Amino acid sequence: MTSAERILAYTEIKPEKGHEINEQPRKEWPDLGKIKFKNVSLRYYENGPKALKDLSFQINPCEKICVAGRTGAGKSSLIAALMRIGEIEGNIIIDNADIQYLNLQSTRQRISVISQSPELFNGSIRENLNPTGEFDDTEIWKVLDQMQMKFSCSKFTRKA
Repeated sequence: MTSAERILAYTEIKPEKGHEINEQPRKEWPDLGKIKFKNVSLRYYENGPKALKDLSFQINPCEKICVAGRTGAGKSSLIAALMRIGEIEGNIIIDNADIQYLNLQSTRQRISVISQSPELFNGSIRENLNPTGEFDDTEIWKVLDQMQMKFSCSKFTRKA
């Protein structure tokens, strides 16, 4: 009966906010990498405590940052806000687009998160860089070149 109750409970879950939004980001988005948090607060559930409180900062294009802190300081909550997990107040603007007005799925598909756990990925480099198969090898190599990783990855390619 527990399984049946759980299935019934799943049918009553409200869809995440943002699924109903039809506005898609432009095809190239994000192209610069400018991220701005403006008075962002995050609650993981309705009326829950704020995990982030009125956070404001800006990351400029090509700028590298490090987020460090103790357990519970809010590092993972920053990522949760960026991925629109939970109840978010304020504005998160990526390349001049406020993500609260964009379709949730399309926004999440365009943002990558690198875990703090050093783990090897399953599958090939190609599969990890292009999980949807949307891009051809020329585009993948172009991105690797832009990230200055083309040489290090080229030694892993097979020669015909």
